[in-house]
Amino acid sequence: MVTWSILILLLGVFLLITAMFNRPSILYLIFSAVAFGAYFWIISSNLLLFLVFALGVLLIIIELYVPDFGIIGLIGLSAIIYTLWSEYHDFSTLTLVLLAMFFTGFITGLIYIKSGRNLVLSPGFVLNESIRTDQSSTKLKEKSDLVGREGVTLTDLRPVGKAKIDEEFYEVISDEDFINTGSTITVVKVRGTQIYVRKVGS
Repeated sequence: MVTWSILILLLGVFLLITAMFNRPSILYLIFSAVAFGAYFWIISSNLLLFLVFALGVLLIIIELYVPDFGIIGLIGLSAIIYTLWSEYHDFSTLTLVLLAMFFTGFITGLIYIKSGRNLVLSPGFVLNESIRTDQSSTKLKEKSDLVGREGVTLTDLRPVGKAKIDEEFYEVISDEDFINTGSTITVVKVRGTQIYVRKVGS
């Protein structure tokens, strides 16, 4: 029973990451929520724990895009740990389950990134609203000529964030690992409206 429940939990993680790289994202999110719900129903039928867990997952997703020194992500992770601890009351089991969730999410995301997939699940309204507020006069223009240009990150790239290039503000995507705020970056490629950057010197 425990083994099957953990497999269902990991399926939920897989579907959640899949939603971040595939459309229609909402469909995969629903499947992921169903898997997480099934896990908590099998373990304890505790609706409250499921809701706390779902809130924790949501906060971690928000943390990927909103620079807040990790506070939101820490709260989300704490909520997830609390729900799992409430189920198992065993530190060793808790650690193994968390590692399995992290490994499943990391490998799934890595596979999609290596296959050339881009993030499609993104609270872009946060970045877009910030761009409109900070630079309302910035106009849409052809971005292909940005390749090779340098700029500076205005938010952490996880991998999506905001950068200033040639005195204009853009939503950019890191083509490598996490890039900190204030880093000098260079545009390595442009796909449609998506601008991919790397840290200078990396």
